[in-house]
Amino acid sequence: MSGANGLASGVLKATRMLNIDTEEWGEFYLGCAGGCDVNVSRECQQEAAPAGWVFRRITVNGLRGGHSGIDIHRGRGNANKLVVRLLRSLAQEGLIHLKSFAGGTARNALPREAWAEIAIDPAQEAGIAKRLADFQALITDELSDQEKGPIAVTLSPAEAGSVISHADQTLLLFALNAAPHGAKRMSSAAPGVVETSNNVGVMGLSDGLFTANLMVRSLRDSGTTMLADEIESLFLLAHCKVERSGGYPGWTPNPSSKLLALCQEVYAKQFGGKAAIQIIHAGLECGIIGAKYPGMDIISFGPTIRGAHAPGEHVEIETVGHCWTLVKAIIEAL
Repeated sequence: MSGANGLASGVLKATRMLNIDTEEWGEFYLGCAGGCDVNVSRECQQEAAPAGWVFRRITVNGLRGGHSGIDIHRGRGNANKLVVRLLRSLAQEGLIHLKSFAGGTARNALPREAWAEIAIDPAQEAGIAKRLADFQALITDELSDQEKGPIAVTLSPAEAGSVISHADQTLLLFALNAAPHGAKRMSSAAPGVVETSNNVGVMGLSDGLFTANLMVRSLRDSGTTMLADEIESLFLLAHCKVERSGGYPGWTPNPSSKLLALCQEVYAKQFGGKAAIQIIHAGLECGIIGAKYPGMDIISFGPTIRGAHAPGEHVEIETVGHCWTLVKAIIEAL
């Protein structure tokens, strides 16, 4: 996608494009989501923890993760949102002072693990451990239909250090707790397809510096702007710095595509039957290149990939061969 962003207009002479970047063999894709990143940051005031308090690490892991576009509507757990939910609950009762946290490894993946380092009163440690056990049972039940493996919420020792001020702690936890995650709107034009969504993908707090990346996607460019505006408004209220980056346009479907008709004909001859037509809630280079080359006729297809953007991602090798056969047959027909 970085390469597509760097492609200049006027270089390509072709009027048709085959994009080999979808994840379900036997389907032709005619449209995809655009999107942008909303990056937020804030310098927090640091101070000493209360005398006699000890430092502990809370970890949430064992989540399934997945692709922040094609899996965003499945209701899987987001480790960032879960650890913030827990921290906010403990902070509301004055049980913790926040030192640091981190969660998520990629902007376009659902976070599988997150942790936070906190200072606590040792007299309250047993009660806090019980709260964590109760929270683990609660979210395991809430997510039982979406998550496969055991979800763990654990408490372990951590190194001592400075904590952030109560005011900064409140602003960060409230803003992150309120930050939208998941499907915002479903498409009316393409039933069953997410139109607009957000992923709270990566967050961190270290040495008083808070950062987070939220990835917005939408089939409508106006939908991307709308949701990014909402997120920006939220974090500006929390006195954060907000910047947008990585914006890319969506790919508007063209059901009357001549290339689609040809591809369908070739597919039927090579494999029998009719390939399905789909729109994907993920970013393909088609939108970027199509915006630079208006009128280019574009189709996307590819082999079957399972578990994209998560450990265990794999491809069905037989379908790679099918794709190669189809590419050659389409080129020959053209």
